[in-house]
Amino acid sequence: MDFPHEITPQAFTAKKLAPNLSPRNLVYVGLIQKNKGVGDILTAVAKLRHIQPINLKIAGSGDIEKWKHRAAALQIAAQVEFLGLIPQPRVIELMRDADAVVVPSWHEYPEACPFTIYEALCARTPIIASSHPMYRGNLINRHSEMIFPARNPNELAACIRELFSNPQLYAQLSLSSTAAWENLQMPVKWGDLITNWLYDSPINQKWLSDRTLSSGIYNQSRVKGSVVGSL
Repeated sequence: MDFPHEITPQAFTAKKLAPNLSPRNLVYVGLIQKNKGVGDILTAVAKLRHIQPINLKIAGSGDIEKWKHRAAALQIAAQVEFLGLIPQPRVIELMRDADAVVVPSWHEYPEACPFTIYEALCARTPIIASSHPMYRGNLINRHSEMIFPARNPNELAACIRELFSNPQLYAQLSLSSTAAWENLQMPVKWGDLITNWLYDSPINQKWLSDRTLSSGIYNQSRVKGSVVGSL
């Protein structure tokens, strides 16, 4: 089941890659820890330092001092800003202002489909995500997101560089965000379920019967884009 959403992609226009903008801006939102891929982002930014300058904003909780030291060791301390925990409304704003959102979780991390992906799609900012198995059926490589092999900062850096050097691909990812967001939505809202359950009429009973787990409607949205493209 799902709840009505206050913010949807319809609130924003699709984005285009601003020409000749340097540095580009990346954002990461989530737990600041190793198996969430934070170190991979830092390494990728460092690899691109003399090729594609990047500013990175990291929002979330964790051992921030440890990762500040890591950024300093990679000589990118001036390019990385740790924001700590931020209010929920600020997340969409932060993502909207960024050029891309990175979701680099390792396979070992017990990920669901993270809310970060949902929010980035709402902001219509292109996503660069790892190949975490929980994203399959939700993310389509080079159609709605850029996908790189998890735990591979070299490939992450390559994805970042390609995205920021290909305005057509960038525009396509942003344009596709609405369809990708809709693909994540469930066809039943809690309010509708409760209403039809409380009012025991033939119409209400049919509504409930048509929306059982065995009805198949919960798989229909996934069928449209169920295969993640080749990496």
